[in-house]
Amino acid sequence: MEEFFAPAYGVDGEGKRMRKPVGRSWRAAELRGKSFEDLHRLWWVCLKEKNALMTDRMYYNQVSVEMPDSSRVRKVRKTMARIKRVLSERKMAVDRAIAAADSVDLGEPLPAFEGEMVTLKKFGRKYEVPSDHPMAQRPTRAEHKEWARRRGRRDRFLARQAAIEAARAKGLDDLPEDVRKWYAEREAGQLQAQTVDDAIGRAEADTRFAHQEEGLGALRAAAAAEVEEAARERARAAKDAGSSDDDDRA
Repeated sequence: MEEFFAPAYGVDGEGKRMRKPVGRSWRAAELRGKSFEDLHRLWWVCLKEKNALMTDRMYYNQVSVEMPDSSRVRKVRKTMARIKRVLSERKMAVDRAIAAADSVDLGEPLPAFEGEMVTLKKFGRKYEVPSDHPMAQRPTRAEHKEWARRRGRRDRFLARQAAIEAARAKGLDDLPEDVRKWYAEREAGQLQAQTVDDAIGRAEADTRFAHQEEGLGALRAAAAAEVEEAARERARAAKDAGSSDDDDRA
């Protein structure tokens, strides 16, 4: 009992009360997160504190003196009451869980012979899809093959276009002969389309020249004629410039 009369709980040798700040009591929400061991330890601490305070109260009553700090007793009692409530809640939860587990019908036990292993297998009813449902309308084998053929052709075309664009970014010299020829024809067609009809866009010109191979020859001839005409104009201009220089010297 000597630890109950320590200066923190009782009166020191000189008869003066030890003045220490008193904290608050434990809340129920804080106690619910504690384990059984922590609650048991806290209950034992509160019990020792309560016994020490009751001893102090008895001493003060004998000498007819009011106890200096009476709120400390109320806080200890509140903490102990909340510990009991939390333990009661846990006991009720365990009892309800056991009752619910006992009420579950586990079905008829499956007997097993010696050395035989029993495995639980889940059997489910097969769900029939209605005939008008989209999942029930599966494509035929021919339709699937046609779709796969179109998909493969599109993938090959996209891969070729990506390779051509990547090679063109590096330079036309790295491209094959047929690809360089195709690029030259397309650029000539685009130039001719801009000079003949400004309303025709580049995309439409590409589409038209790709589907109309017979027009490529005429376009190439027109482009070559324009190039030759431009060369003649440059030669004529150079000749005129040379003759004018001769006249000036004369």
